[in-house]
Amino acid sequence: MAKRGRSGTPCLTMSGNCRGELSGTGCLTYGYRTLELPGKNPLKDAHAALDAAVLAAYGFSPKKDLLGQLLALNLEVAARIDADKPVTVPGIPPGYPDLSRLVTADCIRAEG
Repeated sequence: MAKRGRSGTPCLTMSGNCRGELSGTGCLTYGYRTLELPGKNPLKDAHAALDAAVLAAYGFSPKKDLLGQLLALNLEVAARIDADKPVTVPGIPPGYPDLSRLVTADCIRAEG
């Protein structure tokens, strides 16, 4: 039986050789190949949620050219730097109220 994380979704673990078995263990390549299968699965759902969160965080529209939006953002940041205006660096903003809310026990761990 596959291990489950705090959220109840199956965990991908790595152990021994990568044989591509559907047993809850195996290599990351096999886990990511499940993204190619039709239908829903937890990894596909997690990728979709992450994509949506990143788009929202940057104020990007999924209906517009993503590379164009990224270039526009980079040009805006470069202009602010050239004008000696403040720029927020990547990462957790200074003064974030509760860093522990950003940490989870759900992860991929190597066994052994």
